[in-house]
Amino acid sequence: MKINNHDIQKGGKVFVIAEIGMNHNGSVTRAKKLIDHASAMKVDCVKFQMRSLKDLYSKDALNISSGDLSTQYTLNLLKKFELSQIQFKKLSDYAKQKKIIFMCTPWDKKSVDNLEKLQVPAYKVASADLTNIDLIGHILKTKKPVILSTGMSNEKEIDMTVKYLKAKDACFALLHTNSTYPTPLKDINLNYIDKLIKKHNIPVGYSGHDRGILSTLSAVAKGACIIERHITLDKSMEGPDHAASLDIEEFKQFMSNLNELEVSLGSENDRVITQGEMINRENLSKSIYSSKDIKIGSKITRAMLDIKSPGQGISPQNITKIIGKTINKHITKGKPLFLSDFKKIIKPKNNYKFKSKWGIPVRLHDAKRLLRIVKPDIIEFHMSYNDLDENFNAYLNIN
Repeated sequence: MKINNHDIQKGGKVFVIAEIGMNHNGSVTRAKKLIDHASAMKVDCVKFQMRSLKDLYSKDALNISSGDLSTQYTLNLLKKFELSQIQFKKLSDYAKQKKIIFMCTPWDKKSVDNLEKLQVPAYKVASADLTNIDLIGHILKTKKPVILSTGMSNEKEIDMTVKYLKAKDACFALLHTNSTYPTPLKDINLNYIDKLIKKHNIPVGYSGHDRGILSTLSAVAKGACIIERHITLDKSMEGPDHAASLDIEEFKQFMSNLNELEVSLGSENDRVITQGEMINRENLSKSIYSSKDIKIGSKITRAMLDIKSPGQGISPQNITKIIGKTINKHITKGKPLFLSDFKKIIKPKNNYKFKSKWGIPVRLHDAKRLLRIVKPDIIEFHMSYNDLDENFNAYLNIN
């Protein structure tokens, strides 16, 4: 999945959506402030919500005398906070100035048509519309990527919509979510992310309505490649989403933690030993040592070998592989054995030539011997505490 220049896939950089939604509370100025903060935090995308109330709600629901109380409460807020097409255009242009993606969730087909005029790069389908094939089908006509939240839907409903989207050859992703604002910890169920990834083989993300950022960060560790969190200037403001939103400082903390998490997650490539581990491996691990003097040409027996620290030589894992092999040099008792003791000795070149200056890391006691073999431009000394008490001139022949 690709939105503008952002490749969205498991193991890739997480695509972060700051859900402004209705948290502007009808103010373009407040919406711009939220865009400013999101842009400064290097969030990838800001997202709003668009509704045509006449197209979205039934006539009875819109009738203040016949609609139920909960619907009336929602409608009153929507009427109070909704933005005009002109205002959305201003916010879309402002987001482009701030170099942040502008997206919007359409709640009805007319809103899709209006958003097409703003040239949005992708669509987000709210949890409430995951089963709304009529709306989803209309969105698919735009041939743009679609992100769908799974809150309020059961397994069968999710499967049916995924099947429909795949049959339409749609470019889409799912966001695991629980549509309770805020979501209790016991209902977050991050393990379901694993199931969505394995079952549907598509990009999967997480839309969080939980308090704090721990669960959201954990979702990334579970493989979520899209994160959506509501953002607000003030959690105490009027509106349904503020309490489950992150304020500016919390969102900043999330982005900082996310950057650290992405670095620490690394990749699924084969395990390799890092530079820092190399030092500790030599100091703490074991290797094969000679338990007695071994003459050149001798065949190695188990009695000639011992296992000791530091781990400078052949790993103990290979002890059976060297038994019976012929040694090609004299080994003094108590010295580590190396693979080169059993192979043809390859001598280094006397002169190395590179385009730029080059050097080698070296211990003080090894410097004279190495400098007889090679002539580097630079020597980097790795010093122990005891080395600091040594006479450097004695080792380097410095007059």
